[in-house]
Amino acid sequence: MNKMNKGLLSALVLGAFSGTASAAGFQLMEQNASGLGNAFAGSAAVAENASTIYYNPAGMTQLKGANVSVGVDYITLKADFKNGNSTGALAGAQNRDGGDSAPVPNGYFSYQINDQWFVGVGLGAPFGMRTNYPQSWKGSYAAMDTDIQSANLNPSVAYKVNDTVSLGLGLDYQLFRATYSQNAGPILGAFKVKGDSTEWGWNAGALFTLSESTRVGVSYRSKIDHHITGDWTASGIGAKGNASLDIKLPDTWIISGYHRLNDRWELLADVSRTGWSSVPEILIKTPGFVTNQVRKDYSWTDTTRVALGANYAVNDALKLKVGLAFDQSVVDDAHRTPRLPDQKRVWYSVGAQYKVTKTSAIDVGYAYIKADKAKVNDPTSAGTLNGEYDSNVQVLGVQYSMNF
Repeated sequence: MNKMNKGLLSALVLGAFSGTASAAGFQLMEQNASGLGNAFAGSAAVAENASTIYYNPAGMTQLKGANVSVGVDYITLKADFKNGNSTGALAGAQNRDGGDSAPVPNGYFSYQINDQWFVGVGLGAPFGMRTNYPQSWKGSYAAMDTDIQSANLNPSVAYKVNDTVSLGLGLDYQLFRATYSQNAGPILGAFKVKGDSTEWGWNAGALFTLSESTRVGVSYRSKIDHHITGDWTASGIGAKGNASLDIKLPDTWIISGYHRLNDRWELLADVSRTGWSSVPEILIKTPGFVTNQVRKDYSWTDTTRVALGANYAVNDALKLKVGLAFDQSVVDDAHRTPRLPDQKRVWYSVGAQYKVTKTSAIDVGYAYIKADKAKVNDPTSAGTLNGEYDSNVQVLGVQYSMNF
């Protein structure tokens, strides 16, 4: 595939699989809508449709025959900046909402080969975010556009060892694109870096069926080292050149529990750990530019997320869902920037599942995610951006699943 065709393919695919971060860092939990109503509690243990391929491929052993699941989550980020004591050219930075909105589609297919072997494939966006500020904003010396997009193809296989233990393994072929821009002053104008990368990773999981009503799932998704290549432009002088960035996307551990209390109630729990310390800094190499590189210290740390959920079966066709989750921040006050005003957050989720037929269902979920106020004190060559962010995320998802 030539360079032009590869770039066009990346643009088409990544344009569909963009997103606005709702979990810590720029991670997207929203890989289905069926788990959204529970704040994704029990994600590695539920295995109620083919989307288990992402959270725990071993869960395919719970699905008979062929299964299809398709859906979309629409994510809206609100990130209101209130100026504090900004200095230099950033003094008097206007109050502004730097958030954005985007859809995150997903699709999965699983197939039972025999009593022990199962295969499947998933397509989703595990990472994504966008914050956007115009060049006219005084804080644009710290940040203008930050746009991260990804698409992840995940072929998987599962093996049922016995009635208690199932194992799963998958490969991840991931496309990743990043755009970074800021105001570089009256001469250089808007400085922008844009590039993309495709790399491989892997994921694995195990599912333990302790009884007819209780399951425990464990899963792992590997780090992926991306070497992003692209170009830089400086609008003020009409210059451009090559640019590159090496970034190691984090790994994730999940342990989940599912318990059917009785004919009406199901209880779910989830603990996950994401290795964001793999992103200590961002170093963009820009040969030919004034400084030959753009470096930013992020000092991100690993994060833990805890989720609890419950389902209530109104009747054979309708199930109601509720969830609550607590998510840590990747960054402290000393290193937070307007590109990602991340702070610890709480998820409040509700949802419903309606069985259209015995073999098909529609899931609808909604989550309101409220972050703590986030202080920003970001030094730049033109001054310091100082202030506070008040942020929240809303997610609305719908999903159709079918067994045949």
